[in-house]
Amino acid sequence: MRYFCYYVHHDILGNSVEHSQNVVGVNMPENLELHQFVDGFRRGETSTKRLLTRWKSQMNCPYLAGKRVILLLRCFMGTTGLMLSFYAFRHMPLADASVIIFSTPVFVAIFARVFLKEQCSIFNVITIVLTLVGVVLITRPPFIFGETSPSALESERYVGKNYDIWGPVAAISSTLFGANVYILLRALKGLHFSVIMTNFGAFALIYTLIVCGSIGAICWPACGHDRWLVVVLGIFSFLGQILLTLSLQMEQAGPVAIARCADIVFAFIWQIMFFGETPTGYSLLGAVLVVSSVILTALKKWALSLPRDSTVRKRLRYLIID
Repeated sequence: MRYFCYYVHHDILGNSVEHSQNVVGVNMPENLELHQFVDGFRRGETSTKRLLTRWKSQMNCPYLAGKRVILLLRCFMGTTGLMLSFYAFRHMPLADASVIIFSTPVFVAIFARVFLKEQCSIFNVITIVLTLVGVVLITRPPFIFGETSPSALESERYVGKNYDIWGPVAAISSTLFGANVYILLRALKGLHFSVIMTNFGAFALIYTLIVCGSIGAICWPACGHDRWLVVVLGIFSFLGQILLTLSLQMEQAGPVAIARCADIVFAFIWQIMFFGETPTGYSLLGAVLVVSSVILTALKKWALSLPRDSTVRKRLRYLIID
């Protein structure tokens, strides 16, 4: 519980600032020519430079037996999920994309049950269903809601654009990749975080260069404002990754993923402040369902950490019934 609170406090501060950098550096209209894959390249470059020295000096044998494949999978899942999230932020309203991406705890519970053999109770199934319903309300697929359903695409930034199914697809795919990252990091808890981060940064550099080159998206940000935004984005992303890695080595996968969902609140604030986009009723209802699932899961975790004779635990007894 102590590490969980530590991560909540640090992640709300660090990730809220990081998320604001995503808003101004990834999602601003004047920067749309800067491809999302280039953003991933810059973030990987920052991670590699800062951790290479520490990796060489402290780790005598960075590749522990049996961890190489898991480490490689963590790098692939993390980089792919990162690029998909950038694509989603470009092609969806900020808050909608954030809610979908940060519904990761739902899928973490599923994968943790499959790969880590962690318990998945009826309570988890209920929160999973609530979250999936919330995601449907946020994405509002035309085959369910029809082409005339209210959408944030009517805002100024999306004037003249039709429903882009690939934005929600990228957001959901990013969530799946992100959920697997939590599981893989949990399996790598014996490795020093600098080894994980250095390999992640190096892999991201090579992977994003290959992807950018294959689709002709390699470019260099304009001098001045754009370049500073990319640098700041890389720095905050680097710090966020360190905190994420440390927290997953100290706490179970599910609670850490839950703490990150505090970004949803900030996403709605940034969307209104920076873009003047008012969330639709469907988006708000979907966000309420997702956030409710997150809060219920957090309450269950808190209740389980309390003494059995605690008054609060007795009041929350219905949440901890398997």
